[in-house]
Amino acid sequence: MLSNRSSRVVAARRLLRRRHRDETGLFLAEGPQAVREALAAGPIPRFLQQLEARLKSGGGEWFVENRLTVADLKCFLWTRWLKSGALDHIPADIVDRQAPLLAKHLERVRQHPRIAAYYAARGK
Repeated sequence: MLSNRSSRVVAARRLLRRRHRDETGLFLAEGPQAVREALAAGPIPRFLQQLEARLKSGGGEWFVENRLTVADLKCFLWTRWLKSGALDHIPADIVDRQAPLLAKHLERVRQHPRIAAYYAARGK
């Protein structure tokens, strides 16, 4: 158990004051809903925008070498998961709104002959 004087407890207590939150840009979130809503409001959009910028720097269609690579597959899995609606309190349209180029990339990967064949063979 943490002491009332531990640096983490003191830092959390400071965040109860609006002035400190405004100065630091930090806030407290308690419970799964609040945490997911906080993620959807900041870190997830920033992450998606960073991924989209990296995609643009690679030419806009694929992440590396103008061809499907493991980087494209990993991004495909992440964006598909975010768009699935399976994550409570994370809007299913977050990818479409925050990183439309990634949404197009998702469809491009999904329609790639090898990926389409993979999912067809598994009935998905």
